[in-house]
Amino acid sequence: MTLPVTHKAQPDGAPKAARPKLKTDLEIKKAVANPDKIVKLRVDNGAFRGLVLQIEPSGAKYWRYRYQTLDGREHVASLGVYPTISLADARREHEKACKALAQGVDPVRAKREQKLAAVASAASTFEVICRNWHRNRLHKWTRDNAVRILKRLENHMFPTLGKIPVADVTARQILAVLRNIEAVGSFETARRCLQYTSGALRLAAWDGHVSSAVTDAIPEDALTAQPDRHHNRVKPDEVGTLLRAIDAAKLRPVTRLAIALVFLTAVRTTEARAAQWVEFDLDAARWAIPAERMKMSEAHIVPLSAQAVAVLRELYAITGKGELLFPNAARPLLPMSTNCMLYAFNRAGYAGRQTIHGIRGLFSTTANESGRWDGDVIELCLAHKPSNAVRSAYNSAQRLADRTKLMQWWADHLDRARAGATLLHLPTSPELRTAA
Repeated sequence: MTLPVTHKAQPDGAPKAARPKLKTDLEIKKAVANPDKIVKLRVDNGAFRGLVLQIEPSGAKYWRYRYQTLDGREHVASLGVYPTISLADARREHEKACKALAQGVDPVRAKREQKLAAVASAASTFEVICRNWHRNRLHKWTRDNAVRILKRLENHMFPTLGKIPVADVTARQILAVLRNIEAVGSFETARRCLQYTSGALRLAAWDGHVSSAVTDAIPEDALTAQPDRHHNRVKPDEVGTLLRAIDAAKLRPVTRLAIALVFLTAVRTTEARAAQWVEFDLDAARWAIPAERMKMSEAHIVPLSAQAVAVLRELYAITGKGELLFPNAARPLLPMSTNCMLYAFNRAGYAGRQTIHGIRGLFSTTANESGRWDGDVIELCLAHKPSNAVRSAYNSAQRLADRTKLMQWWADHLDRARAGATLLHLPTSPELRTAA
């Protein structure tokens, strides 16, 4: 039968009617609401003192536990909603709360702290921390580099470590993931992922999520040492042979001109691949690369030698109607692929011996070993930012006159090398010497 939820008033002096008590799930199911007020029904069992079913005027039923803490204050703990939480479930939750209270723990406060800890844990997982670190550094990277870094983390680190609270991630777990990356031969990727993880954990330590970066415990020799194949290059006195081999290789005209431009300007591969015609002033012999395309996010001026201008005029006749100097052969609105120029070296017989990025090393080594160029001028040509603040301010004018002379010297040097000239003891010309 349906349990009554209201009672008639008793005559003055008469004892109040006892509040109905619940004994079974059937009684709870049949209990009805009062549209005018909240009804509270007790569980009929001495062991469950304080356990109440609260029925809202809407008919919703909630389990409540009324108790007093040691300081005498009365509190009410929510134990769940009926029927999601059955009578047996409510009794179990009541028992847990009673045990906590007996140990001097306020169950309401304990539950609140547990929820806050769960929220904090979800907000500080390894993946969340790494993504925060990535967002904080977006201004330091080019768009392509930022995408590449996040993809490495998503593909290699997050599947295993992503959902773990950052405070629980150990150096052993990180090292295990890195060694799995190495196991498929991706040694550079493993090294980069360790670098990114270390940066993210140091930020987490700064923000108070962890006491210290556990990656600091990973020794330098923990990962497999591999030669830096990304910068492989021939020796300076072999550059003539390399240039002649490229000339002899069967290459697309655009690919051949792309390699020529990188040789003559010593820019990074990504800076050349995505170059746009709007960045060039061929009459002034200048290439202005915008900050968003530079690794250090600072605009860079590239002085163009006479040979570089000639290459660009030849290229303009092929691709000048579009935005890009080097459009992708299959998808013209996109730049040529990352490996297009590298494969050209492979076809020329230099697989594993020369990379596109290695051209920058050839330029730097040759210019430095010549003994005639100021190191700052060489570094500015490579778009390397001086670490010293005073030198950085001194170079704010970018020393374009000196850099223009250097880039013309380099272009002439490449021409002599291609022609087979001996380049070991080049005479020093006073007009080419750069002041310190």
